[in-house]
Amino acid sequence: MVRLARFSAAPWLVSSKEASCHEMSQRACGAAGFVPDVVAEATDFSVLIALVAAGRVSR
Repeated sequence: MVRLARFSAAPWLVSSKEASCHEMSQRACGAAGFVPDVVAEATDFSVLIALVAAGRVSR
């Protein structure tokens, strides 16, 4: 099992605030004791996947 807190220092890509999973992500991170460092938000998950694939996720 991997604990969510392990990713507390990582940059995060999340769904836009309009999506219900955005709030769930925020709550899960809060329950794990941290606020995610959000570097990108998108309404389309394919955009987030493309950012990762292109190596565009950085601090």
